[in-house]
Order: sequence, then structure tokens, then C-alpha cells
Amino acid sequence: SVATSSYSTDSVSPNSPPGVLSPKEVDKSSLPPLVRRLSDNSQHLLLGATATAKTTLRSRKIVIYICAADSQDCCVEKGVLHNKIYPSLREKAAERGYELHIVDLHWKTGLEKQQDHEFPELCLEELARQSDTGYVVPVLFLSNSLGTPLLPKTIETQDFEMALSQADNKELLTKWYQLDSHAQPPCYRLQPIASHIPGFKEQCVEEKEKALAVWSSEIERILSVMLAAFPQELRDTYLTTVVEQEVHNTVLMSGEMARRCLWLCRVFTHQAEDPKAVRSPGEAELKRRLETLQKALKNQLCEHHIMRLTVKWQEGGLNTDNPEHAQYVAEVTANLTKLLSATIDCIIEEDQAKTVIKSSQGIESDLLQELLIQTHFTQKAAQCSVNREATLREIKSYAMGETSVGKIVVVHGVVGCGKTTLLARAAQCCHSWQPDCAVVVRAANISPQSSTIEQLLRTITLQCSVISTGTQVWLKHNVDTYSENLPRILATASLQRTIIIIIDGIDQVQDYGTVGCDWLPTSLPPNVKMILSVTESSPLLQKIKSRLGTSGVFIKIPDLDK
Repeated sequence: SVATSSYSTDSVSPNSPPGVLSPKEVDKSSLPPLVRRLSDNSQHLLLGATATAKTTLRSRKIVIYICAADSQDCCVEKGVLHNKIYPSLREKAAERGYELHIVDLHWKTGLEKQQDHEFPELCLEELARQSDTGYVVPVLFLSNSLGTPLLPKTIETQDFEMALSQADNKELLTKWYQLDSHAQPPCYRLQPIASHIPGFKEQCVEEKEKALAVWSSEIERILSVMLAAFPQELRDTYLTTVVEQEVHNTVLMSGEMARRCLWLCRVFTHQAEDPKAVRSPGEAELKRRLETLQKALKNQLCEHHIMRLTVKWQEGGLNTDNPEHAQYVAEVTANLTKLLSATIDCIIEEDQAKTVIKSSQGIESDLLQELLIQTHFTQKAAQCSVNREATLREIKSYAMGETSVGKIVVVHGVVGCGKTTLLARAAQCCHSWQPDCAVVVRAANISPQSSTIEQLLRTITLQCSVISTGTQVWLKHNVDTYSENLPRILATASLQRTIIIIIDGIDQVQDYGTVGCDWLPTSLPPNVKMILSVTESSPLLQKIKSRLGTSGVFIKIPDLDK
């Protein structure tokens, strides 16, 4: 099951449909004094001003993102993380209501072996995507290598022309880099590998291997030319490896991720050859950049997040049959388990502290939390706009009191026809149609407090009571009591402003609560509007038609392709 999302109120809401108002234009003048003492955002939530309320979503997802020099480096250590440490941590996170994922794009991927210049983009895009939706914990495996050197995908025009003027092999640079005059600003762009090495796209393994050998040789020659032509500043800008870019986009660009980052540095002892020995200018450059990166990491990371573990070198790499190597693997397991567990605990504690909305002015936090969830859902749904302008105009006329006064509007259609999007757009437009209205919007079964008819009616009566009297009404938690008191509460609330109640997917509630529509009022006060949506195939639709009769206005939504 998907973990419940958590919310906070510290960022700007998504783009709204055309015609919605800015926050200052929402009429809050008739709110009770206690409610006006709340923050502007809490007032917007209570009034259902979904176009102006500020919400942001950070799902209860934690992602261990593996940064590594290359796919072959630290395979044993990464294997321990994947197979031994991760399963137990995932179970622990799940017990607290959080998802734990692991992302390792360096796990023996073909792109890295091919030195494909699109691989860094793939890694950074995935890193950005995970950062947008969850909490990222970078785990860096970096020892004595930066991994495979890659060519820069683009070079600024002035930098390329300067390098070209200094280069010994100008033909090689102009062969692989062409001016892209359409880019802003114009730049020189690395050409597709297959444009000069046709065998690169061959399916035949032998031909592919030959092409890879040619490409590797070309890269080495191009890097040699660039290394000689670029000053150190431009070498730092353009000549980077994937792991350098990953570290830059995590540790060096985000203090939050720097606090969480774990760095495992394996140090081999008893090596026959000095690992610091440099045999070429290219190796000297990589050694310089490795030392620079390691220095930056030492400055940015928590000292106890740096694991520098020694192990005796052996031909062929780590062998867990070797007692010394087995001991090293055990140390890796213990250290990573301890630090990752503590980091995950810290993330969960911080997330729960941020997402708890405190009670204020006698209004319970549970109500504000539910309004935050519903508002965020509505904002997201309204962004997925489909062409339903004619139906939206019908809803506008109803909301403005021009048609069907005292009646309930029921929108129905097949699954996927756009009912949710339509009602979300309507909810966002209500305050542009009537600035002094209050919109009570609910999407059924998107949260614990919207999972049953009882829960829906509970928060609806609470919200209406707060915006009319400034206090919460407490009723016996059953449908009969809510049904009996709802007309009175709506009548009182509608004395100050129009009340527009929108419930999307009323047939989607859980069946462990009341199932039916006997709670629906058969008539509404003139200043109260109610809009429901229901799936065409649901038995509830016919029950609603039977209960409302001529008191209902039924609008059928055509399929998306009609």
C-alpha cells in the first residue's frame, strides 16, 4: 500500500485556472473574530480558497540514492547495502508509515560502460525527480578513483573557440563538436556517437565491441586535446565525471542533503603498486580533481558520516572467503546500518514535526490538516484541465444562484471522463464568481478523514460551523445525527455568505462506513449550493436519483473522446 502523504504550508500553491483571484481579494470580512485571528493561510483553507491557499506535498518517501565512481567500483559494498541492510531498514520505515526506496543507476549499467554522455543527465534527472517527491539520502562510495571520464555535452562558444585556438588537433574537436546557433546562448554541442561511429548502434555484439573500442579511443584523444587547451578553471567546469556531478548536485548544492550524506571511503593496504603513482597528464588531472572533491566532502559532511575503512589489498578484489575481507564487510554492514538507521529516524522525526498543524483559536488541528490535504488535491487536479467549458458554465450559473435554486447538482459519467478535474476547476473558480462565498470541497477517500460518509459529514459540519460561529460543533458521530443537524448548520452559515459544497466521488467511500444517500437533504437554503460527482456505473447514482427526484439536477459528462 502507498504511504500516506504529508503536507506543510510553507510554499506557493500550483498555477490556478484563468480568472481566479489573488489572496487579498478573497472576502474575509464577515468571518467571526476568532477566525480572523488565524493566519491568512488558515483562513483561506477554511473558506475553501483553493486557488490562493498555500500547500506543498512531500510524500512519506525516503530514497537512498547511490553515488559511485562507476558501476564496477565497490560492488561488494553496494551488494551488502542492497541485499542485507536495505530490507530491514525498509521494514522499519514501513512500521512508521514511510516508504523506503533505493536508487542505484551505477549498478552495472551499459550506458556507463559506453561512456555515453547522456548518462550524467539520466542520473541528475533521476536525482532531481526523487528530491521533488521525497527525502533523499545520498550514500557515496568514493575511494581512489573518480570513475570513467566523460566528454562535456556542451561547451560555451567563447570557451570552445578559445580551446580551438590553442588545440593541436583542431580537426578532432570540430569533428565531434558542432555549433548550435539555436541554443540560448549559442554553444558547441557534442554530436551523437553513431554519427561518426555507425557500428555503435549495431545489435551484433562483435560489431558493438569494436565500435566501443573506437569510441573509447576517440574520447581519450579528445580529452587529451582539451586537457592541454583548457586552463584549470575550464577543466573544472567541463571535464567532470558522473560522481562529481552527483556530489555537486547533492552535497555541494543542498545543505539538507549534505547533512544526510554518508561517505564510504575504502582504503587498501599492502598494495604492490603505489596507488598515488601518476603515469599520464590525464591521470594527474583526475588525481587533482579527486583530491579537490575529497577535501570539499570533508568540509561539508558531518565527521561521523565519513566512514574511512581499511582492508588488505588482494589480487582480484574483495573476497569474502578471506577472513580479513569478511571482517571488513562486517564493518561496512555495521557502520552503514547504524548511520542509515539514525538518518532515517531523523528524517521521520523532522517530517512529523513539520507536518503537524497545531490547534489554534479553539480550532482543532485535525480539521486544518484535512483542509490542507483536500486543498492540495484540488490544486493538483485542477492542473489536469480538460475541455469542459460548457459544463463549467452550467456550474457557474448554479453557483451564482441564477439557476436551480435550492436543488443539488449531481455530475455523473464513466470512470476517467474528467469529473474530478471539472469539480476541482469549479472549486478554484468559485471565489472569482463570488468573492464572499465559502467553498467546502472534498474528494472522497483520499485521506482517513474522508474515507467514509460519517467522516465526510463530520469535517463538513465542523468547517461550516467554524466559518459561521467561530467555534466547532460537536455531534454524535453517526449519519443520523449529522443528517439531522446539517440543514440547521448550513442555514446558519449561509446567513453571512454563500456556501458551496463540492463532494467529488461520493461513491468512492469505504464500505465499512454507511453506504447510501439518506443523509442528503432534499432541499437547500437559497444561499447554499451542493455539487456531487458519482460514477455512471455506481448503484449509488440510481439511489440519489430516487431520493432527490425533481430536487436534483443531473449533468452527464461525456467520454473524453466525445
